[in-house]
Amino acid sequence: MDFHRTKGSSPGEFPHLFERFYQGHSNRHAKGSGLGLYLSRQIIEAHGGRIWAEHNPPHGAKFCFKLPAAQPLPN
Repeated sequence: MDFHRTKGSSPGEFPHLFERFYQGHSNRHAKGSGLGLYLSRQIIEAHGGRIWAEHNPPHGAKFCFKLPAAQPLPN
């Protein structure tokens, strides 16, 4: 699964995007608490997955995540 961020994010910001309360340099006037990507990472990692950002010109960043396949429940 992947989704795109429409505001610009520079690759230098990528190591910080998933930190708690981080609001990128290009988003200083954006509303929000800087918790969205942090909480996304916490939830995805709690389920054994991973989330990352990739450089995606001219949009700034492409966010991707992977989750392991669900195991069937025993009968």
